Amino acid sequence: MSSDPDSDPESIFTVTVGLYAGVLVVRATGQLTEVSAPLLRARLSSLWDFADIPTIIIDLDDVVFCDSAGLAELIDAQRHSRAHGRHLILAGPGTQLTQLLEITGLRTHFEIHPGTAPALRAAIRARARPGTGVPLAQAGTDSSSAPSKGG
Repeated sequence: MSSDPDSDPESIFTVTVGLYAGVLVVRATGQLTEVSAPLLRARLSSLWDFADIPTIIIDLDDVVFCDSAGLAELIDAQRHSRAHGRHLILAGPGTQLTQLLEITGLRTHFEIHPGTAPALRAAIRARARPGTGVPLAQAGTDSSSAPSKGG
C-alpha cells in the first residue's frame, strides 16, 4: 500500500445524487473526513431549494471511514433538513460510523436504516401516511444489527 493518500482508492471521496420515487438519494463513497466533508456540504446545499422533495436519504454504505468533521457534516445536514422542512434518513452506515454515532450519543438523533432499499420503503410509506412519522429514538434498525447492502 502506498503512503500517498491520493493513490489509495479508499481516500477518494465521491458524492452522487439520484431521484427515486420522489426521494433524493445522495450516495457518498470513500472517506468522509475534514478534507472531503466540504464536497458533501456543497452537494447537499444545492438540494435544499427543491421544495417538492420531502425526503433526502444519505446513502453511506460505501463510506469506509468517518471522522469528527464528517460527523459534523451529517449533523449539519440534519439541522438544514429540519430547517427546510425535509426528512433526512441515513442509510447503510458501516460499523465504524455506527459506533461513532453511538459513542457520541447521536444515534437517536437520526433515522437510520440498514440500506438504501429499506430507507426508500420507509420514506415512501411515510409520504403515503402524512403525520405518522416514527419517533427518532424508535426509527431505523436495532443498533446491534449489522448494516446490509441495500437490505
